[in-house]
Amino acid sequence: MELSQFKANVLNGQTPTQLVVLLCAENFFIADQYINTLCAKTGKEKKLVNSIFEQDSALSLVFDYTETINVLKTETFSEVAEDYSVFENTIIVCNKLDKKLESALADYIIKIPALKDWQVFDYIKQVCPELDDLEIKWLYTAAGKNIYKIESELDKILLFHPKERKKALACLRFSKDSDIFNLSIFELCDAIIYNRKNILVEYLRHRSVANFELMSLVGALLPKIRNLMLVKYAGKKAVDLGISDGQYYYLTKDPYIPLERLQNLLQTVSNIDLQLKSGLLDIPKDAQIDYVISKLCE
Repeated sequence: MELSQFKANVLNGQTPTQLVVLLCAENFFIADQYINTLCAKTGKEKKLVNSIFEQDSALSLVFDYTETINVLKTETFSEVAEDYSVFENTIIVCNKLDKKLESALADYIIKIPALKDWQVFDYIKQVCPELDDLEIKWLYTAAGKNIYKIESELDKILLFHPKERKKALACLRFSKDSDIFNLSIFELCDAIIYNRKNILVEYLRHRSVANFELMSLVGALLPKIRNLMLVKYAGKKAVDLGISDGQYYYLTKDPYIPLERLQNLLQTVSNIDLQLKSGLLDIPKDAQIDYVISKLCE
């Protein structure tokens, strides 16, 4: 059976009439989603088994009354059976098959491909629509692109009211106890440029765990602002800016920002850069970042 047909059957709530082998290219996340959806659609419970020979009672099979879907998870499936067609209502989830069984199981195999980045982004958006594209990209990267870690962090965020979920993600960024504590200077630049106050407030509250020199921040802000202006409003390409195709791609995907906002940012940051280099910025060093953020996002 092709994956597309299996997916259609799952969405229609059709219980498999034969053994199903979900052969996964990487982790079992996609397979789990299909199985959980199938159980929800059919009203049956998922029963984890250690062997395909663990089946429902003979009485329930006689009356065609099975309330469970047997699921066997293993890295390499190697159980030998005389006839695999008798294992109805059973799903095997694995990464590999014993080579000796490939021929016997050929008609039951459904190949599950590895997750693509865009699929994970779509998944996060469906689960937590309150997050914008930049926040989704940050969560994906901070969690090491690990779908199970992403799912765990989303579970924490979903405990909050929808209106508070952006703040919850911001707290995860800066908490020393968080598994995904992470903030780069480039992410701080994006927060300033797009005036993302929830991120900036949390950063200022926790600067001791993610502190940057003002000179470094200004040095990262200026080219980002200039490049955004040139790409968004002057139609410049990567070769014109002397940047990589990857950097250019992300600039084109950045959210909309008014030209006036970029012009004001460029003027203000350029003035701060001049003051820094000429020694005219008369502000204590430990208060400079606070001053600049409040100036740029007032």
